[in-house]
Amino acid sequence: MKALIEVLDGQVQHCPINQKFDISSTDFYIVLNHNCALELCDSKGIKQFIEPPCLVAIGADFKGQIAINSFVENANISGFRLAACFIEKLNQQLNFRELCDGVFSGNVAVSFTLRPGIVDIYSALKAMVKKGCGNRSNDELLDINSMLLYLLMHFEQSASQAETRSYSSLSSRIRALISKDLTKPWTLKEIAKLVYMSESTVKRKLNKEGTTFTDVLQAARLDTAQKMVCNSDASVSAIAELCGFKHASYFGACFRKEYGVTPLAYRKQAQLRAN
Repeated sequence: MKALIEVLDGQVQHCPINQKFDISSTDFYIVLNHNCALELCDSKGIKQFIEPPCLVAIGADFKGQIAINSFVENANISGFRLAACFIEKLNQQLNFRELCDGVFSGNVAVSFTLRPGIVDIYSALKAMVKKGCGNRSNDELLDINSMLLYLLMHFEQSASQAETRSYSSLSSRIRALISKDLTKPWTLKEIAKLVYMSESTVKRKLNKEGTTFTDVLQAARLDTAQKMVCNSDASVSAIAELCGFKHASYFGACFRKEYGVTPLAYRKQAQLRAN
């Protein structure tokens, strides 16, 4: 674990990252992850994949491995030991042990999902505190870091309770990204970077959801096209272009395959239903 924390101390700027560490520790550690993929595996071989951004707490005799991977530029992940005197405070405020119970056969290995920006806020606060700490001992600095971390966790938990998460699946997240700019020539590589995963991971997860990147891309474009056909007088060629189809004929074929009729016939049916 000591080697792991030394590697995680600060930002990792090179990529791709592909490192695996054995863990056997009675101490308590925090891994603050901005955009790397983490996979925890306990001594029984039970694996847990944790998507970024996230916070992972590891300790209480946890034995196993942690694998760190990143395929994006400016990979950012850091780790430190949580001061022992602060663990009880953390538990009192967040029911930490209750959250951890049973995750890994009684061992502590739990993650908190963090919204983008939380890691940056923590890093900025940590830098400000460090600048004004002078000759404080390492234990005092760890206490301060722990308190900063608690504040961020408390803020995140409160905000999450008030916020309904819109996207429960990877396919819906990708679809939302594509819908922001349908004319863009989206690629799997670009989407993988935006969701902080490797291309193979995106493929695997989409496959588990029963779909593919091409299907999600097509669905996002056709969904918007269908609405435009019904709610506008735009020509088929104009709709095709606005929705990212290079050729109107190809758009027409895709539309007919999805909805059973041509775009113009679909529009006529919609108008008849409206009347």
